[in-house]
Amino acid sequence: MGKKLQLLVVFISLGIFLLLASCAPLPPTHDYYVSTSGNDANDCLSAGHACLTVVAAVTKATASSWIHIGPGTFPAHIDLRKWLTISGAGLSGTGTVLIADSTAPVVTIENDVQLTISDLTISGGDISDLSSTMIPTTFGGSNAIELHGNNIVTQLTAKNVNLVNATYGILSAAPASIYLIDTSIFYDRYGISSAGGKLNVSSSMFQHNGQSDLVNASVAVLDDVTDQNSGINLTDPRSEAAIENITSGRLDGSLQISNSTISDSPVMGISSTSNGAVSLSASTLEQNGGNGINILAPAADVTITTSVIESNHGMGVKDDAAETQITQTAIINNLSIGLAPSGTVSVVNTTIAGNHGAGISGDARLTLEYDTIAYNTLSGLTLESSNPTTLYNTIIALNSPTNCSGSDPAFTPVLNSTDLACDDSLTQAGLGLDTTIRANAGTYDIPLLAGSPAIDHASASCPAVDQRGYTRPYGPACDIGAYEFGAGAHLTLATPVTVTPTLAILQIVTNTPTVSAMGTAIPTGQLSPQVIPTLNAFCRKGPGTLYDQVTVLQDGTAYNVIGRNSLNTWWQIQLPGNQSCWVGDSNVGKQGAVDTTLIVLGLPLPGTPAEFVNSFVCNLKLKSLGVAFNWAAVPGVTGYRIYRNGGLLTTVVASQTSYHDNAPLGVNLVYELEAFNDNGMAPRLTASVPACK
Repeated sequence: MGKKLQLLVVFISLGIFLLLASCAPLPPTHDYYVSTSGNDANDCLSAGHACLTVVAAVTKATASSWIHIGPGTFPAHIDLRKWLTISGAGLSGTGTVLIADSTAPVVTIENDVQLTISDLTISGGDISDLSSTMIPTTFGGSNAIELHGNNIVTQLTAKNVNLVNATYGILSAAPASIYLIDTSIFYDRYGISSAGGKLNVSSSMFQHNGQSDLVNASVAVLDDVTDQNSGINLTDPRSEAAIENITSGRLDGSLQISNSTISDSPVMGISSTSNGAVSLSASTLEQNGGNGINILAPAADVTITTSVIESNHGMGVKDDAAETQITQTAIINNLSIGLAPSGTVSVVNTTIAGNHGAGISGDARLTLEYDTIAYNTLSGLTLESSNPTTLYNTIIALNSPTNCSGSDPAFTPVLNSTDLACDDSLTQAGLGLDTTIRANAGTYDIPLLAGSPAIDHASASCPAVDQRGYTRPYGPACDIGAYEFGAGAHLTLATPVTVTPTLAILQIVTNTPTVSAMGTAIPTGQLSPQVIPTLNAFCRKGPGTLYDQVTVLQDGTAYNVIGRNSLNTWWQIQLPGNQSCWVGDSNVGKQGAVDTTLIVLGLPLPGTPAEFVNSFVCNLKLKSLGVAFNWAAVPGVTGYRIYRNGGLLTTVVASQTSYHDNAPLGVNLVYELEAFNDNGMAPRLTASVPACK
């Protein structure tokens, strides 16, 4: 046989082998077990035949299997090249610890691999002497977890996990997906370094890390995160901030932080040198050693809402961003300037007070609306150029030694006729402003006192609420500044409002009833705020179509209105039996002063998982299509529903974040994931799988 013919036979044989291999059935998934009393010669398929080491169990495990690790400490270097779930026995003294057995990372996740871990501790070194009161003199052993991905299919999901005493708790040097839930990262040199991809952290804690808690060049979303005492290794000059948002290569990090606290770091709270967006909402930055927020990115967009930035040892906010919006926020008692802005900046419904420098000082195109700037040292407002500064219904008063100044002689703020600003002759008594910055409804403000000239004297339109979230106006007009006098007290009352409706109001009602939903006659001329369905309308648990249905309202029956949403697009009504539900405005007629009823917040809906990832294996030889799904858990969830081509496929519990479907052949498939709780559901996520044919 000639050499060419021999080579041809070899290639044909290899092709036949690969074809047969591709048609082979997928290995079944199993539960595998690891125990301190196990033996690596065992098959690991039961607790009685457990492996001794995690590495042995990982080696024996088939893809998509579950490894259960018992109590104890297990030295390990796991190089993961298959999708697995690994769970331990918890975080207590009798829990599970994976500890570095060398200088290599404890866990390495290779490209296109997904790992879910839960209920265990991963340590880069000895943790026998760690305690909540001890600060190490050195930080970090081996890395706890490394991701070697180059796309977001590579994924880590960690639930109820501790990552301790490592150089990096998590290191991802290329795009990947990281989801952390109920996870604590402490006593590491760096908490997380993420370059590209996605990072979601919820209900988690960073504490006592030597350098930064998070170095981010990814799309990062942090919710309900506590960040304390980071950057405590002050001998290392690389300590810049608890959370650093950076650019790595061509990747701009972006940050979205909500319902979180960043405090007590010897360095800055948040530092961003990336042109990616930074968003902070319902969060607190306090008592950090430098600036609370430090933005050094001239093309970035920054949004700060409903937050408190207080008692930081530098500036409250140092902001060099292109566009910044600050609303319903307190910037108070910082040891330097409250707000040092550049670019185009809008500040609305915000208190800037008690700072040991100027309230606002910088070089910006600045608009102030319904703000209170008072009791700052070194002026209330100091601008360093002739950029326009426009004020609407704002208080700038009682600052020392002056209220408004500019280093450029051309600086002149554009005052609205109703501003109480830039007048050094105003006194505390004459202004009617409280002498104290007060904690109030989750924020800090300076209340107006009865008789203040700011009350009911704002001009033009005003925000729907004040800094505290209380309805404006409370009276014939809005109040000047961030505080609406009298608002808030009425929110706790439920006194029915009785009005005599005008003809114009009655004209929008069809089939006006004479009997209410409670079966009682409606006195002529004494109609309470009510709605009357013009169709058989759904009534739901909350103000939106994502809330579950309670009942169907009867056409033409009047229902008393007991609450509303802030946009007056949904009405909360009274049902028989002391129950209530919500109906949409487009489905009802109205009579009485329905828009004077209380603004009521809806019951909490679940969050939407950040991602719904699938992989699939089409095997025509076996006539099978296997589709595997993974998603990140979200708080406030009762379970998840999975739909296939519009029909409900299955419902799983809240702790489950993966599913395998033996799907039909020959058709394109669209899957949908829906998180739900007792009140309703979140918007669905979709994923497509092409036809297997």
